Amino acid sequence: MDDDMQITGSRNMDKINCENLSVVGALTVDQNIRVTSLDISGSAVVEGDVISPIVTVSGSLRISGVLKAEKVIVSGYLEVDDETLVENITISGEISLNHIKADEVFGSDRLSIQNLESDLFEM
Repeated sequence: MDDDMQITGSRNMDKINCENLSVVGALTVDQNIRVTSLDISGSAVVEGDVISPIVTVSGSLRISGVLKAEKVIVSGYLEVDDETLVENITISGEISLNHIKADEVFGSDRLSIQNLESDLFEM
C-alpha cells in the first residue's frame, strides 16, 4: 500500500491503493479505491468499489459499485449505485443510496435508526 495521496487538481486514475486519500480537486477512478482513510472535500467519481474504514464527504462522492466502511460522515453529497455496507453513517448533507446495511444511521434532524440489519461484516 502506498503512502498518503492528495488530489488537488483534476486527475483520472485506474485504481487507488494507499493509506490516506484526500481529494480537494476533482478525481475520476475507473476501478476501485482501497484506503485506510478517505476525505472528499472536492469531487470524486468512482466506477468501481470504495473500501475504507473511515470515509468523510464534505464535497461530492459518486460510487458506481459498493461502499464498504466502518464510519461514514456526509455533510456534502454521497451517491452509491450498488450496496452501502457500513457500521455507522452520519448524514447532514444529501445522499442517494440504493441499498444500505448499517448498524446505526444518524440524520441531521437527530434521527437515529439502529440495527437496520443485524449482520455485521469485517473490513
